[in-house]
Amino acid sequence: MLDDQVQRRTGALEERLIRLHDAAKHCIKLASANHAAELGRVLRLDADIGVWEKAIDGRPEHLILADARRELGFTVYAASSGLYLQAYSNLRVFLELSFAAIEFSIDDLRRRQWLADATQFSFSGRLNPDDGFFSKAFLQAYRPDATSEATEFRALAARSYHHCSQFVHGKMTFTNRLPETLEYSANALTDWAGTARDAARSVLFVLYCRYAEDLFPSDDGRLADTLAHSFGRLWSVRKAIGLPIGDRTPHDSD
Repeated sequence: MLDDQVQRRTGALEERLIRLHDAAKHCIKLASANHAAELGRVLRLDADIGVWEKAIDGRPEHLILADARRELGFTVYAASSGLYLQAYSNLRVFLELSFAAIEFSIDDLRRRQWLADATQFSFSGRLNPDDGFFSKAFLQAYRPDATSEATEFRALAARSYHHCSQFVHGKMTFTNRLPETLEYSANALTDWAGTARDAARSVLFVLYCRYAEDLFPSDDGRLADTLAHSFGRLWSVRKAIGLPIGDRTPHDSD
């Protein structure tokens, strides 16, 4: 008798999970049909970041950046499946881990302490105008000719992180915009896609500033391609990858 009850409960649970799976599958179909261009832009940025991730393979911070990209993959899947709240959460983790990887690339002691849970990483600290990733102090050390271009990408990072945080913290003004059940929402997916694009572009810009000087001498052109696609209008990028100064590249996604 007890075994029969367990089997019935197991069957009911399986049926409920399958219904949720079917609802997510329906969302994926609609997302793919109606948002191919928006999703494609995010996936292209993910692929571009992947080139930089591969380029730093072997460095201590590589695994952290790899974890960040995994979260970016999860956020694309979650958003396409109608799991919008989870998508914003994954996107915020992507930003945090990406910036942490870059932070710990220049401070190995803090990386070891962070891995041992002996210190905290502050995302807002990396936006600090005095010594953050977009500050004159950081850029003068790693990419001086990009100093005047950083303000735009600091704004993208701050805005996308703040927007994700509104959902993560359950701010009802934001969560009330999402469907109450697992269903497709064109508005939610469009909002997430724009936020994800801003987040990924800010990460790609910081990767460029941090690593370009180290990696470009031995690069086979793939890193330059990632920059031409997203930042071909920037003077420092055009100078770095050998594009004519003053001519906007047709591949610039801005």
